[in-house]
Amino acid sequence: MTIQKRLEINGRDVKFLTDSKFKPVRDTLDALMKRSASIGLGTNHRQATVITTAMENEPWHGGLLGDHNSAGFAGHYGVPHWITLCST
Repeated sequence: MTIQKRLEINGRDVKFLTDSKFKPVRDTLDALMKRSASIGLGTNHRQATVITTAMENEPWHGGLLGDHNSAGFAGHYGVPHWITLCST
């Protein structure tokens, strides 16, 4: 839970992003973020691995997914059968 939300729940209307009395705090955080970025912190973006069409279709063709039987998926992944989504 954020500090602002906690205060709001307790009946205090505080706006950290817009209230002028919190400008020094915002300025400090802004300076810290700029300094961190200048030394490379938070600049390494991870890219998701591309899934090919063949990889995407594999569970369907292998019988793990489909509307015919949820036991394939449940048995393969150890998921209770009542959790799996199945139209039967």
